[in-house]
Amino acid sequence: MRLNSEIIICWFSVLFLLSGFHCIGAEKKRPPLPVDGILDLRQWNFREDGSIETTGYWEFYYGDFLSASSFDTISEKRFAWVPGVWKRGSVSKVINEKISGKQPSGMGEMLPWNTHYWRGEKLGATGYASYRLTVILPRNHQNTGIKIGSVGTAYTLMINDSMVAASGRIGRSEENAVPRFSTRLVVWNHPGDNLRIVVWVSNYHYRKGGLWNPLLIGEAGKIEKKLLNRTYYSIFITGIWFMVSFTMLTFFLYRPRNSVVLFLFLWAVSSMIRVLSADERLILVFIPDFNFNWLIRADIVSGFAMLPFAVLALRQLFPTEFPKR
Repeated sequence: MRLNSEIIICWFSVLFLLSGFHCIGAEKKRPPLPVDGILDLRQWNFREDGSIETTGYWEFYYGDFLSASSFDTISEKRFAWVPGVWKRGSVSKVINEKISGKQPSGMGEMLPWNTHYWRGEKLGATGYASYRLTVILPRNHQNTGIKIGSVGTAYTLMINDSMVAASGRIGRSEENAVPRFSTRLVVWNHPGDNLRIVVWVSNYHYRKGGLWNPLLIGEAGKIEKKLLNRTYYSIFITGIWFMVSFTMLTFFLYRPRNSVVLFLFLWAVSSMIRVLSADERLILVFIPDFNFNWLIRADIVSGFAMLPFAVLALRQLFPTEFPKR
C-alpha cells in the first residue's frame, strides 16, 4: 500500500487550519480595564458590546485568605496584574506589586507569580493569596454570567461574601490543599450595581500557580453558548485526530517497516492527547475525577512530542529537503 505524500500534507494542513479558526474575531470597541481593583462597566452594554475579560489590576494580598469586608479595612492597598502566574525559576522582567498609580513596563503580559515582589521578597511557585475585583455593572443588567477558567491550582470564588464556585480545595499547606482544574460558569441574578469578586487561590502541586486566566463577564446565555461551542469544537478536533491515528495505525499494520506511517501515527496520537489535556482540558468533561498528576504529565509530554514526530515524518517524506550529517 503506497501513501501519497501530497494527500498526507493536505490532510494535516486542514487540521492546522481548523485549529486556528477559534482565534478569528474582533471586538466592537475597546473594553475598559480594571484600575486599582475597580472595573467600571456603566458605559458597557453586554448585549451590544459582548462579554468582557477582567484583565487588569486586581487587589492582591499574598499569604492570607481575606473576605470582601476585610479588604476594606486595609489602609495600604496593593495590586497585581491579572492574568499572572506564580512560577519557579528566574525571570528577567520584574513587576512589583502596584502601590501607586504608576503602570509598569510589563503591563499587558502574562507574568510569572515570582515576578511579583511581596513586601520586598520575590514570590515562589507555592503559597496562597487573595484577589479582589469590584465590578460596577451597567444598569438593568439581567442574568449576568461570570466564567472562571483553570486556576493554579485550587480556588474558591466568592461574590458579595457568598461562595459561588470552587475547584479543588484551597489550603495554607500542601497537606490541606487538593489541586484541580475546571471551568465554571456562575449566573448572578441578585439586585445591585456592584459585584465584589473575591478569589482565594493556593498552589502546592504545580510549577506555576495563581490566577492565570482572567474572568469573563457578560450575558450568561452567550457565555454558556460560547463554552458549549468550544467544547463541541474540541470534541470535533479530537475526533479528527482519532480518525487520523486509527488510519495511520491501520496502514502501519499492513506495512510495519514504513517509518513514515509510524511517525504520523505518533504525531496524531500526541496531538489528540494534547487537545484532551490542554486548554479546555476536554478529558475532564468525560472523566471529571481524572488524576491531576497524570493530566499534567499528559499535557507536558504530548506538547513536547508533537514537533519531533512531525519533523521525523516530514524528513522521511522529503529526505532530499533535509541536510544529512
